[in-house]
Amino acid sequence: MRRTAVLGVVLLALCVAGCGVRHVPLAPPTTTAAAPAPAAASAADVASGPALSPPLTRRPAGRTIHVGALPDALAADPRAHQFAVAIHDPSRLALVDSRSGRVTQRVAVPVGQERHPAPAVFLVPAETGRHAVAVQPAPVTPAAAPQPRAALVLGRTFVTGPRGDSVDVLDGGRPTAHFGSAPAALASADFDTRLAVLSSARRTLELFDPRTLRVVATTPAGRRPTGIATFGDLVFVSDSDGDAVLAYSTRPRLHPVARIPVGGAPYALAVDPLRRDLYVTQPARNRLTTISIARFAAVSSLPTVRQPDAVAVDSATGTIAVAGHRDGLLQLVTAERRDAGLTRIARRPD
Repeated sequence: MRRTAVLGVVLLALCVAGCGVRHVPLAPPTTTAAAPAPAAASAADVASGPALSPPLTRRPAGRTIHVGALPDALAADPRAHQFAVAIHDPSRLALVDSRSGRVTQRVAVPVGQERHPAPAVFLVPAETGRHAVAVQPAPVTPAAAPQPRAALVLGRTFVTGPRGDSVDVLDGGRPTAHFGSAPAALASADFDTRLAVLSSARRTLELFDPRTLRVVATTPAGRRPTGIATFGDLVFVSDSDGDAVLAYSTRPRLHPVARIPVGGAPYALAVDPLRRDLYVTQPARNRLTTISIARFAAVSSLPTVRQPDAVAVDSATGTIAVAGHRDGLLQLVTAERRDAGLTRIARRPD
């Protein structure tokens, strides 16, 4: 196992089962390697990152809240009706009430002994009623580099390595293994029994056994796959250069089932399991499109904040949150306000 900055990874469990998200003190990393100086983004970093957004031409739907600089990750807790937003300079988790839109708390994250204390923050949905937040002290991330990723599968936490060229495995918050996969995104798949790894460099979607770390299936994943979301046996991939969302099924084997054109260099994805909707951000157009999972079709879209690099949904209320990386804004679109600015997409004839 490599002795790199990943040894500084800690795991924070936010208790949300019936009590809401509460502040949990974070201990500093027990082991921290010397951090390298910030470097220019690699070709792999650029390949897996979002498209740059143009200036806004329409007012974002819903309401906007200033949460802090450079929001780049979101997680939703439907039980507590809260969104956790990763922000930077300084690095914090902003906890936002999904109903009132009020920032209820700002949770500091630990920093290592580096000269550039700007931790990378991973937000990952965990088992029912909880969220796991993995925080890795790191130097300032290059502007073009994608945000780090994480997934929790069968009790093991998987995070993208500090150089984006591998997946690191944590058991009980401690790094125990790693494997090379050049990941752009990670997700728990196949009813939470497999680790789905998306590679922009290789343009592939792979399924791993979370216990043995062996590849059990692989398939091509478009021209430039960047984002991933799952629902039961379905895996959705945003193909930024292909201007489409690709749908796969893991049963009886991994195979493609649909290609859904959306345009706008689709990037971040989020699933509403109650309404069976998939939300995809389109940074090149500053828009958010809703895809019906049952129909594998785009049904509506609405204007967003600039540079919509992350999206999450409070499935209990139907409120959608979109993070505007450029201006430090969080956009909240409630089910009641969704019709304002919404554009219906006509179904193409079969």
